[in-house]
Amino acid sequence: RICPIAGDCKSLCGVLQVRGVRDIPIASEDGKYESCDIYAFRNMAEGVEGGVRKDIAREWIRQRNEKARNTERQQASIFDAETEDTVAPQADEDVVDASTVSVQASMF
Repeated sequence: RICPIAGDCKSLCGVLQVRGVRDIPIASEDGKYESCDIYAFRNMAEGVEGGVRKDIAREWIRQRNEKARNTERQQASIFDAETEDTVAPQADEDVVDASTVSVQASMF
């Protein structure tokens, strides 16, 4: 379903829908326009102007950033737990020089 605000939305998602390149929104969670942060904000702030609208926007951005940080922390802790289970401790003689790793990584 095309997002009802696609024509007014200046995001890539809105532009692609208006041009007919995409027939569904680019929404990070499930492809539904209801999951879009821009759509959600516009619904919350509908009819609100000026400073109050800016306050709503600031709080919405703060909440979205906090959600992203929490998700990142959860993924990092899962990754750390998986890494601890699969990586055996190295002996001191197996330690790799950090400058070697940096040079190798830069080749990719």
